[in-house]
Amino acid sequence: MTRGLRKTTFGRRALHSKGSTRRQNRSGTCRVRGEKLESATSIDRRVEELRRLTSGTGNGTQCTPGRRATVEALVQELERSNSNLQPARLPLRNTAWTLLYSNTSGNSSGKLGPFVGRVTQEFDEQDGFANTVELGVLKVTLNATYETKNDQTIVVRFRNTELCVFGFKLFGKAFERKAVGSWRVAYASPDLRILYSNQDNLFVLARP
Repeated sequence: MTRGLRKTTFGRRALHSKGSTRRQNRSGTCRVRGEKLESATSIDRRVEELRRLTSGTGNGTQCTPGRRATVEALVQELERSNSNLQPARLPLRNTAWTLLYSNTSGNSSGKLGPFVGRVTQEFDEQDGFANTVELGVLKVTLNATYETKNDQTIVVRFRNTELCVFGFKLFGKAFERKAVGSWRVAYASPDLRILYSNQDNLFVLARP
């Protein structure tokens, strides 16, 4: 979903509060004693509302300006409510995700000419993943590898792309070694991920 690596350092945020301490569980969720955290129920409602608002919008490519503003305001609310200070370290192996929304109209959003396909992201059992756009009998796949750089950043190295029709490969192209990008992960839970490419494109992905 990204091209070209922009070098950025994202440091771990420090929380300072008189009389408060920070506790971190295995998932990276950080809880601060004395600080009220938003309830899981409230966050779940926001996630469901996000699914509803993005349904039927062609992954965001067909959003009206008003709908786009509402969706992105909700995305920002979710980012602020996230208590996970290590979102880039969410385990991704053997998981599958569906694109709900993007603010770009490029191929990463599933847009192929005047049409928009279903976009999925599937991670294998090691360090590889495939971004796939499906539109009827047409299937376009981008294969890549990923590496967690720090708590908020994942580096992506693109390997190749394939075009299939009726399951038969018609075209394939390998990328040069310098085809590298990155994701800044702003929110991550077992059900939803919000990330920004190094070109600052927004992607919201959910478990099917």
